[in-house]
Amino acid sequence: MQRKGNMKIVLIIIFAIFSANSFGQKWENVKGKPKDLKKSFEYLDKMFDDTTKYTYMTLPSDVVARKLYSFGLGMWIRNNWGLWGNSDLKKYFAENGIEHPDISSGIILSEYYNYLNHKPYELKREVDSSLLQLTNKELVVKMESDMTKSNELLKYYPIDDTIVVYVSVAKKRFLKKEKESVRAIAKVIKHEHNELIIEFLKIPINKKKSTDYEVGQKINVDPYWCELIPPKNWKWN
Repeated sequence: MQRKGNMKIVLIIIFAIFSANSFGQKWENVKGKPKDLKKSFEYLDKMFDDTTKYTYMTLPSDVVARKLYSFGLGMWIRNNWGLWGNSDLKKYFAENGIEHPDISSGIILSEYYNYLNHKPYELKREVDSSLLQLTNKELVVKMESDMTKSNELLKYYPIDDTIVVYVSVAKKRFLKKEKESVRAIAKVIKHEHNELIIEFLKIPINKKKSTDYEVGQKINVDPYWCELIPPKNWKWN
């Protein structure tokens, strides 16, 4: 069991290195810096709405880790919560024998999954040194072999279910266009191999934004980049 926990931390660190996708998450409105693990979770609660929380607590933990790091959250935490500096959070981890910011942010995000699911969460997790001795290429191979596969995620997105799909849009800003993502609402039409076939029901864009997608269009999507819509009146607590 401990080895599985160790592997999850290592995978999270590798996500930080190899994940380059950014979905334009807006976290700058969350002010201040947490001082310990519990406060970190309270800050994360302010950063995610119920749709995201419901998705993160429902899907497998390794999928959640991949989503979080693909959104760039690990880097954001390290930079904005002072894990590279001398913040109270940095001191808190150091006092518990955890020095490296990558491991600290990895623990925050991996244990947030347990926190959302009302499971005991832990601070101290020793990373398996034999895993860290592998080359980057070997780690990526191991990461991919241990991860939940896309076809295993299909069951979380049943046919006829309404889900959230992130789509890329171009936003006009002065004389240039910037890329960001928006949450589109879609219906699951079919499962095909490792993908979902979805039909767009709503794409929230205004006159300043454009996208290659339109309502009624059907496309194939990887379930990794979809979110679940919680039941009506669902609230996390």
